[in-house]
Amino acid sequence: MDPAHVDRRRGLLVGISESSLTVRNMVLPGITGKLEQKILSTTMQGASTRLVKSRDTYASEHVGHFSSSFDLVVLSGAVRINGRIIKPISFVQVKANSLISEFSVEANTTAIMCNESPLKFESDQPVKSEDVIFGEHYLESRSNEVETQFCFRLTPLSLLRQCWVQIWGGEGSINHDLWQNRNSPEECFVLRGPIEVSTNISGDISKHVYESGGYFSFPLGIVNKFVDTSTKSCAMTIHFAANNSRLDTFTTLAVTYGKRVP
Repeated sequence: MDPAHVDRRRGLLVGISESSLTVRNMVLPGITGKLEQKILSTTMQGASTRLVKSRDTYASEHVGHFSSSFDLVVLSGAVRINGRIIKPISFVQVKANSLISEFSVEANTTAIMCNESPLKFESDQPVKSEDVIFGEHYLESRSNEVETQFCFRLTPLSLLRQCWVQIWGGEGSINHDLWQNRNSPEECFVLRGPIEVSTNISGDISKHVYESGGYFSFPLGIVNKFVDTSTKSCAMTIHFAANNSRLDTFTTLAVTYGKRVP
């Protein structure tokens, strides 16, 4: 299945592996170079989540703005926007009305891009300029003594959509025996696997094991459970969900799509 031809709003999109996806070129007028892109999901109305990779430098030719707002999470390499360098693992949101004096993707950079509508680069200035929003920088602890944070938010609290890094496995991490569901859609990209994700819809349980580069998209109310299956290190995932998203957890399997059974 090619998720580029499936509307993620119509149901679960599970078992996706970026290694099996079609590589497409991403070329925008006004920006020199091209990106390789793999579409992880789409709404069929122009919004999409994609994994983008640069083989060479990809840079704007002049001042301008993008036609759509988008979130960008750098996974490797670096991106420079308006004189600021975004390194792994960091978040930035570019608004459709953000004035872009510089947009440059270094060679051998990989990032997750989530755009709201079809993306173009316009050479004129926006009518009303908005700031580019820079988020947090996650750096995994290299110390064996350890204070590990098992959930690290990359986005400012003010954003309507949140992005966070989640660590699975290891002493003190989340209880994996709990089923959970969220009252908003949720996307997940696996930074380091393997991790087993189960879904339970009206008693029909299915499981998928995701290696690094795995992806899924859940509509609201999907009951699920994460189990870290790594024998060497904790699994790590990155998530996107609404700011006001609420997570409910429970121990019983007596659940249906979106709610518990009394």
